[in-house]
Amino acid sequence: MAPSRSIVVAALGFVLAACGIAVAADATPRPLLPVVAFIKTNTPPPTRAQALQGGNQSAAVAASGDLSGVGAAAIATGTQTTTPTPPSKTVSRSATVKELTNQVFTRANVAAAEQSAALGQVISVGGSVRTLDNSKARIDLTEGTIVRLAPLTSFTVSALNKDAVNPLTQLQLLFGKIWIILKGGTLDVQTPVGVASVRGSFMSVAYNAALQQTIITCLEGLCNVLFNNVELPMTDAEQITIPFPGRVGGIDPFEILDWLANNPESEAVVPTNTPTLLPPPATATNTPVPPNPATASNTPTATVTRTPTVTATVTQTPTVTVTQTPTATATATATSITSLVVDSVADAVDAS
Repeated sequence: MAPSRSIVVAALGFVLAACGIAVAADATPRPLLPVVAFIKTNTPPPTRAQALQGGNQSAAVAASGDLSGVGAAAIATGTQTTTPTPPSKTVSRSATVKELTNQVFTRANVAAAEQSAALGQVISVGGSVRTLDNSKARIDLTEGTIVRLAPLTSFTVSALNKDAVNPLTQLQLLFGKIWIILKGGTLDVQTPVGVASVRGSFMSVAYNAALQQTIITCLEGLCNVLFNNVELPMTDAEQITIPFPGRVGGIDPFEILDWLANNPESEAVVPTNTPTLLPPPATATNTPVPPNPATASNTPTATVTRTPTVTATVTQTPTVTVTQTPTATATATATSITSLVVDSVADAVDAS
């Protein structure tokens, strides 16, 4: 026997009440289609918070006895989710002096005068860093990116965007060499010859103002060079020199040595076969060694070999002498006996 509509309505009211939706006690029975539709959906029951988000509309429909509306609201509440869009996170980005060796000069911004650098000094857009001979510096960006300057190097900070998720940094390299260890976003290095970009994560750029030449190495990650409006992608252990020859090739072993000598972080990404490229001094060490042992070993060998040869010659001499002597004697003796026999026979004949 099928349950009456009032029982079904009461049961539905109990379910809705458990979900946080109020149902009027005198709700008028309605068709069972909404209940069936609610049951047939595989959507889990709405939580209390989701039910409350239904607002006054669900409560008003339930109070009026229009359960079809309540069923639809319940279904909609159980199936729809809202994903909030995080707002764009903006931060104030800058560069900070972290390490100094000998004479280094900085300019805090475009309006400031150049002065001797100090640890912790902040450099913003328009500022610059310059090293003298036998001098080095390390500059850290807000997100943790490291920029190191070789001796006789100068660059200007052209741009620092405020996007914390995708930070963009632009440096203008006037002369010298810098190493970049990227910790997020993109960093562009502009030179009079071309633009080098790194998106992860080890790149060096050296500009020779006298030769009008730029050398870019991509020790690890993804790098890119823009030269004559042509993009040249680079990846692990690759290098390019522009304007000539202007093509990507393998990294120079001396560039790897330069990375290791100036950036301790590079030890984690340098190829394991790099040490085999290091021994140019071994050539000078090996050159004088071979002649001395070779000369000493040849001298005794020649002397020992010739000594038994002379002995063999002496041995042959008595052999020939001994052989000839008995032969001559035997022949002479045989001839004398024959003569005696012949003479005896002749004498006998004459006597007869």
